[in-house]
Amino acid sequence: MRRGSTPTHVFNVSLDADLIDKVRVLYAQNGMLVLKKEMADCTVEGQKITVKLTQKDTLAFKDGKAEVQLRINTPTGESIPSKIYEVDVRRLLENEEFV
Repeated sequence: MRRGSTPTHVFNVSLDADLIDKVRVLYAQNGMLVLKKEMADCTVEGQKITVKLTQKDTLAFKDGKAEVQLRINTPTGESIPSKIYEVDVRRLLENEEFV
């Protein structure tokens, strides 16, 4: 993803939407949590979880690599963390939102 952009991240999961009670999408960089998106920030349809980041969200990252992980809770209280995904964070020549 490029800093200052508004990417949409789509995650394919092995659970149907009716088996997902809560979702949290975590973004970290250099071992520190940078961004946390909750269920209200996501769209859950079928076996896809979609989250759209804002310019402010992506400007919170530094150039380099970032890690992304999903946490899912089922209606029965099971907690299912995903594997950790690595994404490239590309630079932007300025450090402000373009509105």
